[in-house]
Amino acid sequence: MANHMTKSSTTGVSSHPWPRRTPRVRPLALSAAAVVVASLVAAGCSSSQPAARTPASSQPTVSSPSAGASGGLASLEAAAKKEGSVDFYAALDVATTRAISDGFTKKYGIKVTPTILQNAALSQRLVTEGQHNIHKWDVVSTAVPDDLATQHSMNILQPLTSVPAFATWPAAHKIQDYGVSVSYNLYTVLYNAKLVDSASVPASYQDLLKPEFKGAICGENPTLNANIAWQYIVIASATSPDFLANLGKNGIVLTPTFADCAQRIAAGESKVGLIAQSYVKSLNDAGADVKQWIPDQLAGAVRDFAVSRFASHPNAAALFIDYLMSPDGQQVMNGSFNLASPLSGIPGATQVPAGYKPLDAKAATAQAASLLKQLQGS
Repeated sequence: MANHMTKSSTTGVSSHPWPRRTPRVRPLALSAAAVVVASLVAAGCSSSQPAARTPASSQPTVSSPSAGASGGLASLEAAAKKEGSVDFYAALDVATTRAISDGFTKKYGIKVTPTILQNAALSQRLVTEGQHNIHKWDVVSTAVPDDLATQHSMNILQPLTSVPAFATWPAAHKIQDYGVSVSYNLYTVLYNAKLVDSASVPASYQDLLKPEFKGAICGENPTLNANIAWQYIVIASATSPDFLANLGKNGIVLTPTFADCAQRIAAGESKVGLIAQSYVKSLNDAGADVKQWIPDQLAGAVRDFAVSRFASHPNAAALFIDYLMSPDGQQVMNGSFNLASPLSGIPGATQVPAGYKPLDAKAATAQAASLLKQLQGS
């Protein structure tokens, strides 16, 4: 996940970042078809980026796909190839940005030029550029729940009805007609398979209170961001009012980041951890033997995508969104990184369960201090 201590510029509440394999924004060499612009200047903007399309004093021109749902995917593809490129604002980690950019380019021959930003920097830039009628992006990906709602209220987002896949996308993962949630990093229960035998694998949150897990559980401090506080609220609602206090009495170790908890699991310092499912892949790639149990009720981090009404490449933007919603795009974005998909049957990906609870940032922020006291056993 990107910057750990991030704040929404529209709400002032913390937004939880994506997997902590994301470095601070730095230059990245991608394929010629996907040059990431990732160096930021002090204002939070990349040092090299798509040119501003509209002076602050002028009224931008609204654009929309010339082919889409009515003309079908073939018509949209033909129009997109004439445009030839997509400008992409991404609050994503480097590996995922590279994967989906290269995957789209390989399939359609259309260049993707991403600008990678941390969550807070992206939130601020979207608002500032929108207020000044500066529109540099065709597609945006955000992890801050309020970002798309704010852009929609500013009349900046293009309805996705021209995207062929939008018609059949699961309704629970649509944001009205202007956004789609395409990727989820669920907060599951990871365990060290060398230390937890098959008979002891947790099958419920209550199992974490067993004596064999005393002092051997880790999780992130709930006061550090809203998503983590919400994770514990969801767990409490799925168990009992005294569960978190009992978890504290069973010796849960609260870490400053998911990465610290993941390292404890890999090193055998903790047997289990309440962290993001993306760490299953990263830890196993590093030589650990880590597996996960996916609860019926859980929280997580979500990636939402939208298209600008002022896109320079509206057809290519619509096609890029369509690709991300396709089985191929879902496999690249979610299956390759052990994330969760709104679709079933995606190789390597889990499906978002019906018991997934979307973030209520206001409630999470209000209860964070109380949650910490419970988890400390007080």
